[in-house]
Amino acid sequence: TDASYIRLKNLALSYNFKSSLLQKWKLKGIKIYVRGENLFVIANKQRFDPEISSSAGAIPPLKTLTAGIKLTL
Repeated sequence: TDASYIRLKNLALSYNFKSSLLQKWKLKGIKIYVRGENLFVIANKQRFDPEISSSAGAIPPLKTLTAGIKLTL
């Protein structure tokens, strides 16, 4: 049987704003960020996570999404 799969386990994106925008608000820095974990799995058997044992009651990894803003004064 074909046991291949594709998983997006971690993804992190961030953006730092330009200094010209920051001067208006008297800030040294602004950074926005988003981070995700266990976002998706593509596998032949769509109902099961290939990294989890097939025993009854097994829970797949939780999907986590974190976002935030970092201000530097």
